[in-house]
Amino acid sequence: MAFKTLEEKLAEGKGSYTFDFTKEEDCQYLFKEYGGEENMKKNFPRVYEAFEKARKDGGIRRSLSGEKAASGNTFSGKIGKLTVADVKKTIAGRSASSGVGKLKTELSCNFIDGTKEVCDEELAEEWKGIAIQVKIKEKNSPRYILNKNIVVESAHQYNKFLYTGEGYISEFDHKKYDVRIDLTGLDPEGKLNKQIMTSETGLGDVEAYNIYNVEVDDPAAKNGKHQSSGEIIMLYGRENEQKLFADADYKGGDYYNNTFSNGKVHLLLPLKGDIVLDYKVVPQGLKKPDEGECLSRPEATYDYKQQSFTYRADLDDNQLYDKMKGCFTQESYREGIRTKVHFDLRIPDGGRSSLDWHQDVKGIQNGEPKTIMLDARFTYLVKNSLGVEGEEQITIASRKKDFMKEIEKEYYEFDRGTNTVYIPPITIYWGCFAGDVLITMADGSRKAACDIGPGDLVLGYGNQKLTVEEVVKGEDKTIFSIETREHGAIRVSGGHPMMCEGALKRAAAIMPGDMLDLADGGTAEVMKAEEAEYGGTVYNFTFAGEEEGVWLIANGFYSGDLRMQNKKKEQKKTCLTQEEKEFVEEMKALYRTMEEETSF
Repeated sequence: MAFKTLEEKLAEGKGSYTFDFTKEEDCQYLFKEYGGEENMKKNFPRVYEAFEKARKDGGIRRSLSGEKAASGNTFSGKIGKLTVADVKKTIAGRSASSGVGKLKTELSCNFIDGTKEVCDEELAEEWKGIAIQVKIKEKNSPRYILNKNIVVESAHQYNKFLYTGEGYISEFDHKKYDVRIDLTGLDPEGKLNKQIMTSETGLGDVEAYNIYNVEVDDPAAKNGKHQSSGEIIMLYGRENEQKLFADADYKGGDYYNNTFSNGKVHLLLPLKGDIVLDYKVVPQGLKKPDEGECLSRPEATYDYKQQSFTYRADLDDNQLYDKMKGCFTQESYREGIRTKVHFDLRIPDGGRSSLDWHQDVKGIQNGEPKTIMLDARFTYLVKNSLGVEGEEQITIASRKKDFMKEIEKEYYEFDRGTNTVYIPPITIYWGCFAGDVLITMADGSRKAACDIGPGDLVLGYGNQKLTVEEVVKGEDKTIFSIETREHGAIRVSGGHPMMCEGALKRAAAIMPGDMLDLADGGTAEVMKAEEAEYGGTVYNFTFAGEEEGVWLIANGFYSGDLRMQNKKKEQKKTCLTQEEKEFVEEMKALYRTMEEETSF
């Protein structure tokens, strides 16, 4: 294939194209971008070095058969819908789309682990020096209304709203636009990878509503894969490190504070985001219920039949309103700008601060995952351009995937006609010992985890006698089996903490050669540690008066309780090597000097 043919293919195609540098035409395209191969070798040596690594095997992932997979498997990207933003003024009697403003689109991309098999769609370790070039132009026009270059030092995923430049454009109605996003980065193996995504999009008439958009930030799956899975997974009271639940837990991290207390589940469901008011609409605040009128309260329902929780049932309507009104923060109103109202329903209560349902949930830990359907409503007051005050009821509700398919809607997509945003259900998984793990009791006997109940006395670290307060059960499809030399084995969930030479180490991170601490004061060398199929009930415990977490003895090893699992891991700061720093600087230099092109 000639170079020109590839250039034409990229210009005409819609979707994504991942470069394979074992192909000559792909190499020549890259060289042209860098001013030729010799110029690339001379002025961009780190980029050229990464390119040479990629050329040896193309940087394309392998299928299970060992053959190269189709292109498009090192990135997982999406270009959002093109919308109108920041209209400065409108023409009398016409819609906002007839004013002057700028265009907005969203870029979201995940960088996939290229060393894995195709079926493993795993996020890679952080890619380095990710150069992003975004171009937007009107269909059949040679002039770009956006040609923006961004270099991100390191990331394993990237999400950003992008806007056309300071020069405002007008007459948006019924126009077609081309959007192109060019991603180039250094993968964890030091190889250069490149992908181009293109789309064609149009804008129709923009109808006038008081509420232009409602953006829900949380609850949302940590890595944003909820749209394909149809659920948000929450691992209750434990840190997630299992491959099966790679996307589990809330985006904002509130799941760390989900804990048992006084026989009740404290279920923290974050509810935060933004209400974007349309032009000339002035925010007035949360609506206070009239006398005798009940405030609309968010509800959470377990599997529709297990238990219905009402948000902050401990407060009456007036108390709840007084607290909730402070959870809405509005920007200053300015003519010609869409005003944004941020909501984050966190009400401080004895040191806790989050959206909090806490009820007696006896019987809920019966060994099955529990699905929560959230149904939140609140009424916000606004004043339109004529000075007329109106009430806008906002609904944020969980729906099953089949319902979304039936109504042809996407999760987190705002429906202006109904003021509704649908989010996925939230499923709770528990844990964490396999049922046959033997727990050492206070009298020196051993008892299977599945047979332990509240009130039992368990032996802890330093011969501490511990009274079982709660037994937490759950179902895990997989489990980690850890085998040692001469001291047997133990099976626990991947996020379960084990004592490893005096320090906490999660089961999923344990490797052959690690030394597990034994209750007799010795250590046991790990010979084998692997994730295996399980499909059974797992168990863990909390102990009376022990809020920080304790070590108990399981199969002779020191292993943590539920609260120990809940300890938050410190975030590791990414440090670039000197070579990676030089690569980043080269990418920045290229994109600073890149001239605006006249066509795709």
